[in-house]
Amino acid sequence: ENVTFDVHTYHCFENEFHGKTFAQHLRAIKDNAEMLRKYPMVVGEWSLALGHAAWVTCGLMQEEEVYRLFGLMQLEAFQEASHGFFFWNWTEGDDVEWNFQHAFHRGLLSGRPASLPHWDGCGEDPLEEQLHPSPPEPRVFFGERTYLRVFHGKYIDVYGSTVSARWADKG
Repeated sequence: ENVTFDVHTYHCFENEFHGKTFAQHLRAIKDNAEMLRKYPMVVGEWSLALGHAAWVTCGLMQEEEVYRLFGLMQLEAFQEASHGFFFWNWTEGDDVEWNFQHAFHRGLLSGRPASLPHWDGCGEDPLEEQLHPSPPEPRVFFGERTYLRVFHGKYIDVYGSTVSARWADKG
């Protein structure tokens, strides 16, 4: 009684969020809604900023569409917060991810959230294929640009012939 938890539900900090696909971010929002239902909480800070991997796993979606889907899903989840929710900042330069005014005026926070396909947590999430369809040709041909991202506490980024490795404890 008389206790409220202040949570900040960002999706852009820490290696965990940089390694999530866009579908995994949307599923994490559903998990947040479950948490908000269970406990007295205020979402003290949130934004439209996403981790790096989200942007290469949203298929052919335009930036506005990604932000709108992400924002509307969050707003739906935050309805479960017993003590409300607050966007990071009213105004913050031109970055729509952190600037409520820009996001609102671009229509990223109005409309109906999408419903996600059912998934029991086993096997491949159908949302992954829906958001980022597999190419019709499963082979990679000589000269094609290839992006490889692996996440198990480490990142390995391959861009053409350049390879970079980044460890969680070394930034």
